[in-house]
Amino acid sequence: MKKSILMSGFLVLIMGTASFGAQEFDLRLNMLKLNSELNDLHRGFIRGDKKEVSVALESFAKDAKDLLSNRDAMINMLPKDMKNKKHKVNIAVESAREIDISVQTIREAIENKDSVSVIKRQNASQEAYLHIVDSCFKCHNLVRDKGRISQ
Repeated sequence: MKKSILMSGFLVLIMGTASFGAQEFDLRLNMLKLNSELNDLHRGFIRGDKKEVSVALESFAKDAKDLLSNRDAMINMLPKDMKNKKHKVNIAVESAREIDISVQTIREAIENKDSVSVIKRQNASQEAYLHIVDSCFKCHNLVRDKGRISQ
């Protein structure tokens, strides 16, 4: 627990003191922030803490939408020498759409307006969380890591 708190604090410190001049660095910092928020969401699921899940979900959803849904901002954040930028941005925007759907599924499970059993709500929300992670990996594999994986 102390390690995760220290790591989160370290990431906040890095983001707060870092220079935001280089666009690729901005993207890296934003991805680190999303990763930290996704880890907070994961931790909330593991602990079974509905409030922690809700708080982490809201910050993650807002930041993911702000970062990944804006095509122009994404194009500007990708490295200048990157090929097929528009295609890669389309992948990021599609991932943002899939993340948004999964976030809504988790919200519905938390609200439980249909009086669904706890087990079914847990399964639905955890499955939606896995869809979020899958969307992140899909985007990373196609946009960022394609050359790195084959090496």
